[in-house]
Amino acid sequence: MGTLPRLVRLAVLADFGRTDLIGAEGRNELTEALDRLPRLDIETALADAVVAQALRNPEKAPPSSWPGGLLAAHQANPDRTGGGNPAF
Repeated sequence: MGTLPRLVRLAVLADFGRTDLIGAEGRNELTEALDRLPRLDIETALADAVVAQALRNPEKAPPSSWPGGLLAAHQANPDRTGGGNPAF
């Protein structure tokens, strides 16, 4: 993974509430920003949307991709309740 994709991925993870990605000196600021801007269960909504598309069109979820991982986790336990997709 190149520098730009890695930075984008880290930013997305931070946006989804991961505060362990930066040093202690910036963690409070990040946590406060995330508290002001709640995510509203975006992880669950996004994973559910990706899985729904993959179920309709499996070509959108190749096995070695992130959508493929979400689909595989869903298929392994389709009746799972509570929390987001474990492959998220």
